[in-house]
Amino acid sequence: MMGTMTQLYSLVSTAPTRGDVIDIADPDRRIWNALVMGEDADPLDRAIQHGARITAEAQGRFRPRMLEKSDYLSANLPIPLFSERLAAHVPGYACAITCKGKELTFVLPRIREYRDLLDPDATSWRTSSSGSRFPLSVVYRGDASDDFLLARDRTYPSMVLASQAFVDLCAAERLNIDFAPVTMSA
Repeated sequence: MMGTMTQLYSLVSTAPTRGDVIDIADPDRRIWNALVMGEDADPLDRAIQHGARITAEAQGRFRPRMLEKSDYLSANLPIPLFSERLAAHVPGYACAITCKGKELTFVLPRIREYRDLLDPDATSWRTSSSGSRFPLSVVYRGDASDDFLLARDRTYPSMVLASQAFVDLCAAERLNIDFAPVTMSA
């Protein structure tokens, strides 16, 4: 079902870290493959069942209090880190974040929606010396269906967007997450 013309949003952390992110450890790419690329999560699930933990380290300017006040954090991987307050709405995997010697638990959501969100005709592109094209100034489809909370672009899965329903949910739950409207085609 196609939604009416709606606005989509990017997630913005409220933590004042001037570019520092949470560094998620993913040496074997299980997290990347399962949570970004949408591949089989069995290897990640098996590792966790056998005692592996997803861990991360807060960079430079982060302080434990900042993490405690935030419901969304930016990471080195294109995976949102949500506070446990969102776990009922966006289930995923627990991630133990170490910050200045203190450990806090956040959630890496399993975003199962992969949609054609990027408008290839309205987006400006850069071409590498190898001939690969990369989006330079991204424009999203104005006719994209909005019947999701969070979705990844099918072609560029590192792009995560939130729907108005997710923005409304966060406002209703009084969550500390900011949103930036993305540019959408007519």
